[in-house]
Amino acid sequence: MKITILNNKSNIYAVTVALFFGLHNVNAQQGDPKLTEVWEPVPAIVTPAEKGEAPSDAIVLFDGKNLDEWVNTKGEKAGWIVEKGAMTVAGGTGSIKTRISGNRCYSRITEIRYHSEISGYGI
Repeated sequence: MKITILNNKSNIYAVTVALFFGLHNVNAQQGDPKLTEVWEPVPAIVTPAEKGEAPSDAIVLFDGKNLDEWVNTKGEKAGWIVEKGAMTVAGGTGSIKTRISGNRCYSRITEIRYHSEISGYGI
């Protein structure tokens, strides 16, 4: 074993810092893991989607029957038309958005259809 005597303050400081962090690390590893684990809330169990269905934790925004999950830009009931399992823009009703706020989502779009003739601005 080689022992070196430290003469200057910066070396003493470096050894002190190294010992502090080394001992701190040893103590952290010997602690009770239950004190650092997050146990609540317990996440819900998600049932995977069956063919043609949505997973159990999904919010279905459009089921081909109604626009219950949609509002216009003023937060009022969406004025678009639902017919034959599709939603269609009704003239003069403006844009729509979902009732759900936030920015985390996964979208699964089954089908998008366009009119053969599009006139005016936008789609």
